[in-house]
Amino acid sequence: MRFIPRKTRVKMEFFKGVTLMDIIIGLIGGAGLILLLSANFTYNYIFAISWLSIIVTLFIPVADDLKLYFSLVLLFRFAAFKRKFSKVEEKGHSNIKELIPYKEIVGGKYIKYDGYFAQVIEITPKEFFLLTEQKQNTLIDTFANALRRLNSSQNASLIKVNKPLLLDDYIQNEDRKYEVVLQMADKGEIAMDEVEARSYVFENRVSTMNYINTVERNFKDHFYLVVYDADKVGLQNTVEGISNYLATSSIPIYTKVLMDKQLAVFLKANYTKDFDERELEGMPMDKVIDWTMPKNVTFKVGHTLIDKKSYRTFNITDYPISVRNAWAYAMFSLPNTKAVVNIKPILKFEAEKMIDKALIEMETKTFYSAKTSTRIENETHLSTLRELLVELKTGNENLFDINIFLTCEEEMKKEVRVLLKQEGFKYSEQFGRQVDSFISSNISRLDTITESKRGIHTSSVAAMFPFISSSLMDKGGFYIGHNDFGPVFVNFFRRDNERVNSNMMIIGKSGSGKSFATKTLLANLAADNSKIFILDPENEYDILTENLKGQAIDVGTGMQGRINPFHITPSLQGEGATMVDDYSSHLQFLEQFFRVILSGISSDAFEKVNTLVVDMYTRKGINQGTDINRLKPEDFPVFDDLYNIIDEKVVAEKDEYLRRMYQIIETYIQKFSTGGRNSNLWNGATTLETKENFVTFSFRSLLANNNMVIANAQMLLVLRYLNNEIIKNKEFNTVMGFGEEDPNRRKVIITVDEAHVFINKDYPIALNFMEQMAKRIRKYSGMQIIITQNIKDFVGSEEIAKQSAAVINASQYSMIFGLSPNDMSDLVALYRNAGGINEDEQDNIATAGRGQAFLITSPISRTNVSIIALPPVRQLFEKRKIDKDEDDE
Repeated sequence: MRFIPRKTRVKMEFFKGVTLMDIIIGLIGGAGLILLLSANFTYNYIFAISWLSIIVTLFIPVADDLKLYFSLVLLFRFAAFKRKFSKVEEKGHSNIKELIPYKEIVGGKYIKYDGYFAQVIEITPKEFFLLTEQKQNTLIDTFANALRRLNSSQNASLIKVNKPLLLDDYIQNEDRKYEVVLQMADKGEIAMDEVEARSYVFENRVSTMNYINTVERNFKDHFYLVVYDADKVGLQNTVEGISNYLATSSIPIYTKVLMDKQLAVFLKANYTKDFDERELEGMPMDKVIDWTMPKNVTFKVGHTLIDKKSYRTFNITDYPISVRNAWAYAMFSLPNTKAVVNIKPILKFEAEKMIDKALIEMETKTFYSAKTSTRIENETHLSTLRELLVELKTGNENLFDINIFLTCEEEMKKEVRVLLKQEGFKYSEQFGRQVDSFISSNISRLDTITESKRGIHTSSVAAMFPFISSSLMDKGGFYIGHNDFGPVFVNFFRRDNERVNSNMMIIGKSGSGKSFATKTLLANLAADNSKIFILDPENEYDILTENLKGQAIDVGTGMQGRINPFHITPSLQGEGATMVDDYSSHLQFLEQFFRVILSGISSDAFEKVNTLVVDMYTRKGINQGTDINRLKPEDFPVFDDLYNIIDEKVVAEKDEYLRRMYQIIETYIQKFSTGGRNSNLWNGATTLETKENFVTFSFRSLLANNNMVIANAQMLLVLRYLNNEIIKNKEFNTVMGFGEEDPNRRKVIITVDEAHVFINKDYPIALNFMEQMAKRIRKYSGMQIIITQNIKDFVGSEEIAKQSAAVINASQYSMIFGLSPNDMSDLVALYRNAGGINEDEQDNIATAGRGQAFLITSPISRTNVSIIALPPVRQLFEKRKIDKDEDDE
């Protein structure tokens, strides 16, 4: 917990709650009463009693620290103010420019006022409460250090406003993506029926975004830090320093300095959320400032009308002593409410002088306190002031004058009152001071409500950390669903300091919605110029494959194409890995392959097989110096070639031990050569071709026979085949001129569904391949997606758990659906080095409903999301499409 000190400016009180002004009013009243009682006229006693009643009534409290006599003063003062302002000339209205403090936008980045300037930093919010306390404190310390860059000649304001969500950039991005797909069709890289299947996805994504833009409008919270200074150079240096420091800290807080019309939109949002920023398109800059201002403002005694809509302003007058991290979040998260925190640095010697004076006043009050409750209250006040003085003198602390204003729509006033009371804040609704409230909560350094300012030290100011949101709207991303903060858009191929690869884990128990989510993601990714390959143990994707005009391959028959294990293909190279020639790399792969299919063979026989394989390649004229790119599939040896060599050895070998060894090897290899029961799978040149852009490798027939040896071996071959497809995709992007950062480049996505099926402590090689693929695919514009419902298989042994954790550590994204409480300890263990899963997150996962996912986009960025498939996307994987000709019949 952190503390907020009691007031550093203490009113002089002669008794509890009795101020100097009360004494003056009382003396005036007493003098009047004496005059009336001593007067020599009829009914003077009646007048004296009436006068006494009036004086007593004046002291009736009407709100915290506000007596009736002061309310009357405010009413008279309010009556003397101008109360109606209008943009156009109107009878009885003053010009709105008299009320709005800023004059123009200059230099593209400064808001100009009379005698000073302002710059605005937009702050990207964090998912703060899902971080550990240590990481929360790191963020707060970062923000505190940023605030320390403010000097005594500067002011600042933290501001939260609601802005209408505008998805025009996302719509333009969809148009660009579709154009790229059409270009691929023109080059023959994607068939027109594949384009047509994907066009429904694009059309519905665009129509949905247009609907959000125009009909079902969403409003999003935006957070800003405004810095004011008379010196433009000093202002520029401070703003750049704050932005750079926040962005480069150990847990970065991303910022953007607003420019030109971005500043205009910000200014407009401070008065209303009902506007369309597209009105600025083509508008001359000399008209922009006029656009930002409200048409009319009318002040009432208890509320303000802005463009005929009623708003109420609350000013925080007292704070709880003990506060948690992000203590201002509750106020800043109120819907339909603008929040403003005015910040003014106080010079250290002035702060210490102010606190010393307050201490003397409070010590006097405490000494003369008669009531125990009053004494305790005063002692608490003293304690916080002393602690504050210690912090200023011994720590890296500064003191800031803080004043907080909340401006809500009229219908929100009850909710604001309830929340502030629950959080322990006292407030004033600014009766008769609506003009002051409007001025003080406006975008300027003028704050006329001085009595509610509170001196708070740097660390507690920073601990308010209101920049909190689970909103996730990646630029260039596509829609995957909603959370509490609106629609969720994710760009799985975004690259920056926070996101370094595109790999993903999808975890969830049966019935949690993970399959629905996976199909939704794959259908959307397929539309975004991607080649997608799926290892499917249960024919889960056959409808989606058919509707996307893809290719379904049954790897248990070899009827749709064969993979020759001895066909050498280029190898994926990991970052920083030692370069290995393709021949040697393939020999290493064959060792792994033989460990699966020759299970139980002796170590001597196994080594002999490796020697025979080298001999086989030599007879085909293939060695380390061979350019494999010049060879055709028929040029590589097959199982028959290996079997024939072994048969020769059996006949020619004189040593009984070696001949017996060759006979054993022959027995193993015979199963895969001509006449063997598995010869149809691998014995022959590679014939498999995958020209389509959505390809499913079905393992169902292999798994139905419960032959895990063949299933795991075939998986290795498929993954090896996909290595080559990944390399070919990179070569394609190079030929097309698509660089690593080019959003138009073609992506390649490898998906392993029900990955737990392929994980076995006796055959750990498949998991090892997933680990290596996750580390290497990033270089090739690729993404690996691992899906499982049985997390316990990922921790089946110490070695498996270690490799599984490595796969997770190499995965940027995780989508975790509902899991049983029994799985939670295994989940926590796997994610221990990948940002961890804290107790709140565990509760979210354990209680998640169907389709509710806990989405991790980085160790410090995570949110909950409800996965939603748009209707045409859903139809792609839930319903087989009927050809038009069949439909006509």
